Amino acid sequence: MKHNYSDRGMMAAIDDQAAAWDARLRAADCTEEERVRFRSWCEQQSEHQQRFDTLQLTLSALRDAADLPEIQSMREAALVESKKTGLRAPALRWLTGIAASVGVAVFGFSLIPIDSEVLIVADRSDPHVYVTAVGERSTANLADGTVATLNTNTRIRVEYSDTARIVILDQGQALFEVAKNPDRPFTVVAGDQRITAIGTIFDVRYQQDEVKVTLVEGVIEVVTEQVPGTNLTGPAAATAPVRLTAGQQLLTTAIASPSLPTVQAADAELETIWRQGRVFFEDVPLPEAVAEMNRYSVTQIIVADDPALVSHKVNGMFRTGQQVNFVSALEDYFPVEIEQAGTNRLLLKSR
Repeated sequence: MKHNYSDRGMMAAIDDQAAAWDARLRAADCTEEERVRFRSWCEQQSEHQQRFDTLQLTLSALRDAADLPEIQSMREAALVESKKTGLRAPALRWLTGIAASVGVAVFGFSLIPIDSEVLIVADRSDPHVYVTAVGERSTANLADGTVATLNTNTRIRVEYSDTARIVILDQGQALFEVAKNPDRPFTVVAGDQRITAIGTIFDVRYQQDEVKVTLVEGVIEVVTEQVPGTNLTGPAAATAPVRLTAGQQLLTTAIASPSLPTVQAADAELETIWRQGRVFFEDVPLPEAVAEMNRYSVTQIIVADDPALVSHKVNGMFRTGQQVNFVSALEDYFPVEIEQAGTNRLLLKSR
């Protein structure tokens, strides 16, 4: 009898079977009898072979990405988290099988294989919320065709209507490649700041009480949204939009303030190099460089309370998530040393 494989539960069952066969075929003690049974399983339904082939493409993509720093940095945290999620055994076997194949574990998100790509999609608890863990990047294809690339430890909420497209950046950093639609402006809200575009590419970083907007392509406007109950006077009260053109960057506070934002020239390529798993420093004080590297890893570098450390300026490009390599480079260039200071904690101090 032909099954109706449009049912998600049935497809999930097939995926579990495909994962189980993948794990068995890779086993050193796999027998010829089992291989015959596998071929028979593939021939039972065309979907069996299709889903097994899709799994192989997914595994291939994950193998290619296994050495990326964000994958490496999340490995340990993912293994711990997977124990907390309570995934049912077959699904956990599939995720564990993938982890064993590429040396990584994935948790908290649905892995959707499409051709040879792996997309991390919305949080299962709310399809309008997209979240990344520490050390992770992901791409979200929004309903209007806009592509949002989320950096480490980021959370966005999508609120679309017939007349407006609003994305709320609760924390972190994201790059938006906005689909053009003059009738539905695209707005990113970060704290009290509203960044509006029709069709463009821009990066927004919202960390602590600061907002940084970098325009890669097109034109955008940034407006400070007045908060009820405030008594602002001066430039902020007028809420006059600040227009940015490509290659410009705006720095401002997340909370409405009388102070005017700072607009400056920026190297958009370097500002968005995080998409390649890298960070670039140019005369950055050592504590600030450490804080930036800490964004991408569960292993935290603690800078000792020593005024001498602040005087060191860091230059160069570094891979995110590779904390040991980073501190080793610091040891090579500065009179500093590192010591273990507990689980996932490294203490950086003067030598």
